Amino acid sequence: MLYLASQPQTHPVLIRDIAQNLQISFSFLAKIAQTLTRRGLLTSQKGPGGGVALARPAEEITLLQVLEAINGLDLTWKCVLGMPGCSESGVHCPLHNHWKTIRNNIMSMLNNQSIAQWVEQLKATCPSELLTGAVGPEGALESLTKGKENHSGEPGYT
Repeated sequence: MLYLASQPQTHPVLIRDIAQNLQISFSFLAKIAQTLTRRGLLTSQKGPGGGVALARPAEEITLLQVLEAINGLDLTWKCVLGMPGCSESGVHCPLHNHWKTIRNNIMSMLNNQSIAQWVEQLKATCPSELLTGAVGPEGALESLTKGKENHSGEPGYT
């Protein structure tokens, strides 16, 4: 989403081109794009001139919306220790109040800035290669997530 938000919004971008530029798995990215399209964050066009594009202006999309579309928000509302019954109204685990503060800060951060604002911050603080994929042999996202694997066992987001 940040990659798309950093590109001119004149025409759809091929998933294969995004995967190649960011040096991530095409099949993994295609699954993510399909999910984001079903959730209304991307549009998808088949055929010549096709590809994916943001469904709304980048200023109207938050990282929280992207996270929710891909993974849901269960992780942010479940007990950080995985204890059943730990809740606001019931018995609390030892980390409950600390996690609640951290969780609320994370949720606020992800919800209060648009992906357009995140792209501007990236441009101001990171090498431009992070948005274009021209970062060494391992690629942009791999350099940020080195050693981590996604659910498919391929390098990338976890």
